[in-house]
Amino acid sequence: YSIARTLIERAAEEARRHGATSVAMVRLAIGRQAGLETDLLRTAFELASPRTACAGARLEIRDVEPRWNCRACDAELPSAG
Repeated sequence: YSIARTLIERAAEEARRHGATSVAMVRLAIGRQAGLETDLLRTAFELASPRTACAGARLEIRDVEPRWNCRACDAELPSAG
């Protein structure tokens, strides 16, 4: 629930920064290894958004594949799995 509330607060801040009073859509990219349950995040977003700038906003979540890089040379390494 706290992640959803923080997401809503951040989206509202961005809306205000651009002179908007409401948010129609929040797009979020989440790495597959982040350990977040996207269905729970969607539910928490829906529960926390009424009476905020994100009231009625659609939450779009994109799943992102992990990327691995060598610390020594920054070459991208193949991901396991």
